[in-house]
Amino acid sequence: NSNIKAFRLELYTYKMGRTDTPRKSFWISRKGLLQKADFLDKTKPRLSSLGINSSVKNVSGRILHIPQVDFKCKISKENLNYLIKTLRGLGQDKGFVVQTQRSYHFYGQKLLDDRNWLIFMGRLLGLNDYRSKHLKKVTDQRWIGANLLRGFGNLRISSSYNKKSVPRIVYIFN
Repeated sequence: NSNIKAFRLELYTYKMGRTDTPRKSFWISRKGLLQKADFLDKTKPRLSSLGINSSVKNVSGRILHIPQVDFKCKISKENLNYLIKTLRGLGQDKGFVVQTQRSYHFYGQKLLDDRNWLIFMGRLLGLNDYRSKHLKKVTDQRWIGANLLRGFGNLRISSSYNKKSVPRIVYIFN
């Protein structure tokens, strides 16, 4: 999204179920992120992860949010197609889906203000329907809850001590 001037990155050590883990946060320009992503991954502390925060600064300096989703479903072509259809149903037809070690993440290009980010997070919770024939659990509810408590989202973009692979793009919305 060319409207993004700077990204906020987070350096953290993930501890399951904890929302109060210490985090180092820093802003990096759009160009800097594109040029230094690999370097940042290789030079971070061994037990840490590098995540991209949902908070971004647009070209006029306003803080907005990247729509992000941490999905909780198995990797399969059928599930990926379902997620794409679901994202479109949420009005998210610009962005990309990455495959992680166990599931998928989404990064949208339509930036959201604080109110619309909260609405988006709420709509993500509504995707988990235990009566569903296809996927009963679509999103990671703990991830959504942690984001709501912190006031921002965060998704890993690096390898980490227990997740050796870097998320890779598997679908780009046109």
